[in-house]
Amino acid sequence: MPKARAVIGSTSQAMRALKALEARVIRAELVKIPGGGRAGRGCAYGVEFSSTQTDNVLRILAADGIAVREIINERK
Repeated sequence: MPKARAVIGSTSQAMRALKALEARVIRAELVKIPGGGRAGRGCAYGVEFSSTQTDNVLRILAADGIAVREIINERK
């Protein structure tokens, strides 16, 4: 199943995102994003999840006040 990553930024914000998703029964994993995503500012952290959950993830994180820099979709 294709995966997607939400680029969050700091480790603590990414951990908040992970806990928010797990509380709503969405499987996610904390990941380090080399190069900080497309913005290219050092490294960043984010959460990886099933790409079918992208809309739900964005809605949940926005409701919890967690900013998402970008979504990176896995290419096959």
